[in-house]
Amino acid sequence: DYENHGNKIRLEYIDPVLNPQFYKVYTDTELSKESVIVVDNSTGKSEAVDYDAMVKTAINPSNLSRYVTGYDVEGRITDAVQLVSDRSKNKTKVLISEGHGEVRLEESFLEIFKRRGLEIEGSGLTALRDIKDNTAFVFINCASKDISKKELDALRAYLEGGGNLLLIADYNSPESLPNTEALLSFYGVKRLHGLVIETDKDGYYYSGDSSAPFYIFPLICS
Repeated sequence: DYENHGNKIRLEYIDPVLNPQFYKVYTDTELSKESVIVVDNSTGKSEAVDYDAMVKTAINPSNLSRYVTGYDVEGRITDAVQLVSDRSKNKTKVLISEGHGEVRLEESFLEIFKRRGLEIEGSGLTALRDIKDNTAFVFINCASKDISKKELDALRAYLEGGGNLLLIADYNSPESLPNTEALLSFYGVKRLHGLVIETDKDGYYYSGDSSAPFYIFPLICS
């Protein structure tokens, strides 16, 4: 499918029986059969995706055998394609704000950034005022306290210089966060205080007597 959707990707199969050592050109780690190596032919940059990384498994406690629970083929290969084709070599860090009552991010969520070759860096109130040039984007996750005026000035300067911001607002945060509002206005965005409620139970998560009309889904299947 990757090959069919564009003329910049070519798929090639290598028989590991006939070519048992070919992977050493791209990685020092021995790969399992059915693994994928993504190579940028213009730069020679490569990224190996082992088969085991694309298959999610669990242990059956009754007999201690391993069984497949899911697949992450598309996600892993897409990460590798983006990683080898990225030309912004100096953008290597994700700056995650701290000290504003932010919600802690799960390790599984942070793993997505790491798979893109990005280094995670937490930033306290002071450090956020000095954003380095190698920052790919600043992440503010559900802050319950407003950023300071100095932080606002630093963030706006960073954005005006071509920087990126990922901001997730918390519905339960204070209604007035003037500096955060000013930051959002850079994008022409206004934060509204409150919840969106779906009145049609076919459009939100519903289980028996338990209903959550703010867990909205565009399509619900069995």
